[in-house]
Amino acid sequence: MTDTGPVTDLGDGLTRGQRRLNPGQPFPERPEPPTGPVDPDTPTIEDDPGLVDPCANPETALEWNADAAAAQTVKDLKSFATQTHPLEANFNDREYGAALWEMPDGSVVHGPMTFAELTFLEVQTQGAPGGRGSVGIDLTSPAPGAVFLGTVHTHNMGSTRPSGNSYANGDQGVLSNGITLRESQRPGSGDQARMYIAANDPGEYETMGPTRMRIYNKTNRDAAMGEYDGPEVNPDGQPCGAQ
Repeated sequence: MTDTGPVTDLGDGLTRGQRRLNPGQPFPERPEPPTGPVDPDTPTIEDDPGLVDPCANPETALEWNADAAAAQTVKDLKSFATQTHPLEANFNDREYGAALWEMPDGSVVHGPMTFAELTFLEVQTQGAPGGRGSVGIDLTSPAPGAVFLGTVHTHNMGSTRPSGNSYANGDQGVLSNGITLRESQRPGSGDQARMYIAANDPGEYETMGPTRMRIYNKTNRDAAMGEYDGPEVNPDGQPCGAQ
């Protein structure tokens, strides 16, 4: 298990979407529209003209939708883990994962879910390349016109940092391949490829705490190798169409 470390400010490339850089910060929320039902605790765009709806711009909408899709994927992976390995503890015992795809309408969905053949305990007793288990990601496209966007996968309890000490191995290698794949499918957009890593927090008295998810891309992959955690993604994030 890898201990989590401090979060560093990595610039605008990772401050968008439904993310926070520090645990004490609230997750971003969309401003209420000027008309329609209004949450009294949330200012509307009409109240504050300086507020900007992240879903009003295609580039920032992609980040918002991707984070929401990653959050939903983690929930689906939990259900998948219970269905495929009912005697194991959620996804604490082996890795699970799926690819994210950008659809022609701008929405983001995940592809088929998969799981690692070896549990973390089996990796320790049998040995495995890199000293840890890994999950293969199914890259089957969900529909014509879908473009690969990134991956979501789980780690053992408390570990939300990518493995690999170079761009060619471990999770870092998966991210490199993802950048190449997105670039090949949509030239000029390779830098938008990303990796989300989720894990359950250790709770008190060896109980399981809440699930935490972080994002990594070309912007902060070097910092991750320097033991910095990526921005935390809202586990209850909602897509643009949800409001």
